[in-house]
Amino acid sequence: MAKKDSISLFNIAKHLLQAYLKKISDVTQLATLEAQLAGRTFITMMVLFVVLFFFLISTWLSLLVLLFFFFIWLQFSSLAASAMIVLFNALVVLSTCVYLKQIKKNLFFPATRRQLAHFSFIRRRG
Repeated sequence: MAKKDSISLFNIAKHLLQAYLKKISDVTQLATLEAQLAGRTFITMMVLFVVLFFFLISTWLSLLVLLFFFFIWLQFSSLAASAMIVLFNALVVLSTCVYLKQIKKNLFFPATRRQLAHFSFIRRRG
């Protein structure tokens, strides 16, 4: 009877170890998938940075001259016209940065972090 109990205890330990290794394998696979998604998000962000760069340059060069003459035509002073042009460009930059901040959230591997939080050796940061 003692030998049968030790065999079943050994089988239980073996199954627990296999389940633990399977869990580690699943988390590793999840991290790999999220890394691929993060790579796509990173490429999207880089393309948006290039678009943002060219947009800011073209906006500054074209709208600066166009709006400056328009505001002068409306009898604004040169300083007021320049201030309104800078404010408009700042709003465009702000809206683009807000969008980039929203898509950046995928780079922090949220599903992997949730899975790793179940392991006892991982502390969750607030």
